[in-house]
Amino acid sequence: MLVIATALQAQDPELSADSLPAMSRSFLGTSRAEAVVRRVSRLGNASAALQRVYGDGEWTMLWSRDGAVTPSARAMIDALQRIDERGLEPADYDVDRLRKLADTKLYSENDRAEFDAMLTMASLRALRALHDGRVVETDSASLRPARDTIMADYTSEVRAMASSKTPATVLDAAEPVSEQYRLLKGTLGSWRAQARTDSAARGKLSRILLTMERERTLRQQDGSPSIVVNIPEFRLRAQVDGGEADADAVTMDVVVGVAARHRTPVMSDTIEYIVFAPYWEVPASIVQSELLPIARRDPYLLTMNNYQIVDRRGRTLPATAASVKAVIAGRARIRQLPGGTNSLGRVKFMFPNADDVYLHDTPMQNDFARTRRDQSHGCVRVADPVALARLLLRDQPEWTATAIEAAMNGTTPVTVKLTRPVPVHLTYATAVAREDGSVAFFEDIYGLDAELARKLALAYLYR
Repeated sequence: MLVIATALQAQDPELSADSLPAMSRSFLGTSRAEAVVRRVSRLGNASAALQRVYGDGEWTMLWSRDGAVTPSARAMIDALQRIDERGLEPADYDVDRLRKLADTKLYSENDRAEFDAMLTMASLRALRALHDGRVVETDSASLRPARDTIMADYTSEVRAMASSKTPATVLDAAEPVSEQYRLLKGTLGSWRAQARTDSAARGKLSRILLTMERERTLRQQDGSPSIVVNIPEFRLRAQVDGGEADADAVTMDVVVGVAARHRTPVMSDTIEYIVFAPYWEVPASIVQSELLPIARRDPYLLTMNNYQIVDRRGRTLPATAASVKAVIAGRARIRQLPGGTNSLGRVKFMFPNADDVYLHDTPMQNDFARTRRDQSHGCVRVADPVALARLLLRDQPEWTATAIEAAMNGTTPVTVKLTRPVPVHLTYATAVAREDGSVAFFEDIYGLDAELARKLALAYLYR
């Protein structure tokens, strides 16, 4: 282990060899061992990861016995060789070097240490990639992976693989269980074959791989109640109770945030309550950019469009120049009254979050006829709010279809807390697989595929 400590100390002067497990000191400083450690240490904290696996005592080899590579090690190398079937690349896990070492007798302590460290780190990195994704937090200025990122602790999994005849089953368990991930994974073979001779297919394969990468970070559980909005598809799918019947699932078109200015964020949260006949509390940014220029010309135009000026105590102010000055000074705000012209429509579905986005109805029904539907300020407009409300209130019998319609068409806001809050995922998938093996592809409207591809390339470069 001191071989590894020496190499790491060259990169990080604060790292002490004494902080790592003891190992024979007779082979310090060999260039080959230092080279492998330089490679593995750049993806996460290699010293900490290896110390967790090997412990604080003498370093016992996991993957070889008396210089002979174990059957588990060979099976693990085979699993890494086939990791492209999981959407990753074998070359990223030093497969060629590992196989070359495995095919020779590991006579020296250096060879055994190099092989063990390399295979352990390859196993750790594969587990991390499959379970958490490959992109780590980055420095905002350079996009380089953060140096203080700590690799997740997969000690027990690595040890299980090192003693198993079928270590690939541990990799299986690390992958997402979502149906979409499974379907995309099932298409990889055919798309890789097409990509060898077709540049268009290579582009589509890239979208599949990037979508699988995002699935690894989302970790959505199939069968659990959830609402999923796929931003580039402009589509919402809602399912409750794990059911497939019409009463338990709805799908509908949506409008999302404008790509150039008001992107809908990728996020996960929980819908906690519904507001029928809502006020629209106009965000300060929209007040500044859109409403104040109108109000300065003629404050009465706010009234004409069903806006109110409200002071800090909740009192409605007259639409005058003085009231507009109060808004400018931050002593008052602007909201839009409930009703058919309200920008939120007749209902909003709330999951309180820092981005202040939510799902809501809209009076602008013509937007749903567009092919490209990035038209909002960031919130998600839904095409069939009645169906969504009925689904979310399915176990609150007092909220019948008639009651929902009446509340939506009222003039006073009504807030209804869900007895069973439902997870909501605003996702970004430019490839969606179907049960028949086909894949639908969508435009990268926010450029997030390109951004993720760049981060993956940098993660590889600086690993």
